[in-house]
Amino acid sequence: MRRTGSRGGGGGSGDDVPNFPGITPSSNPEDNPENSGAIAGGVLGGCAGICILIYGCKCWLRRKAARANNIALNNTLRTNTFNIQNLPSFESGKWLSRYYQYDKWHDWHQLSLSFNPTQLKVNGNGCDDVGTFRIQGIYSIKRHRMKLIKTYERNTGNRTKNMGHKVKIQLTWNTIVSQFEGVWCVKTKKYQDQNKFELKLETLQVQSIDSDTFKY
Repeated sequence: MRRTGSRGGGGGSGDDVPNFPGITPSSNPEDNPENSGAIAGGVLGGCAGICILIYGCKCWLRRKAARANNIALNNTLRTNTFNIQNLPSFESGKWLSRYYQYDKWHDWHQLSLSFNPTQLKVNGNGCDDVGTFRIQGIYSIKRHRMKLIKTYERNTGNRTKNMGHKVKIQLTWNTIVSQFEGVWCVKTKKYQDQNKFELKLETLQVQSIDSDTFKY
């Protein structure tokens, strides 16, 4: 007896593919042109956003660095202007000096100083409450310093204090008050001591400084 409509083994031939509603043979989302375009657009948009963010950060950093440079430049200019205006003037002429001894300042006394810019030496003379004296020394334009030796002439001024002795003086320029400041030192067989000393051009205003400002 012949059977029709089927073959042995219970399996189909595989030649017929069933069709289900809403499903096509090619249903992969990546094969859809609309989905591919949306993905590509999203990737490009994200890249553009990152580029804009990076560019904005770079611009902000440049502006910040420029502001910092301008502030630093202005501060440097102000500092340099202040320093130039307050540099020591090794000017030959009339100067004023005073020294601290016996717990008090001995008032300003006038002296003449002559500076030799070639040899960087200074010479001068003057008179204070001890007696008449001569000045010899050296100075440094670069370091703003002076080393002086004050030699008193015997039989002048206060004969009790004046022993014809020498006083060593070391000074450094003080930019704030525009004067030289340092120490004087005396060392003899009968007496030795040291304390504060100040020196400035006579044309500059004399400023009073508290005796407790420096301690030696």
